[in-house]
Amino acid sequence: MSQTLSDSLLGVLEQRLVGQGVSITEYSELVIRLLDYGVLCRDESQIEQQLYDRFLRVEETVAEYLSVL
Repeated sequence: MSQTLSDSLLGVLEQRLVGQGVSITEYSELVIRLLDYGVLCRDESQIEQQLYDRFLRVEETVAEYLSVL
């Protein structure tokens, strides 16, 4: 049952991200960075700039995901 729920949630997440122009790998990288550092600073580096810009596209999805943690 838990594998089916996990697959279902992943499927919903992937569908939502496709509409936002972000892959599941890019989303995962963003969420891990936020969990590790807690903040993104666009002026810090090119990687931070990319992550920040990506976050702006998926802000609502990230907020929903993190709200259950």
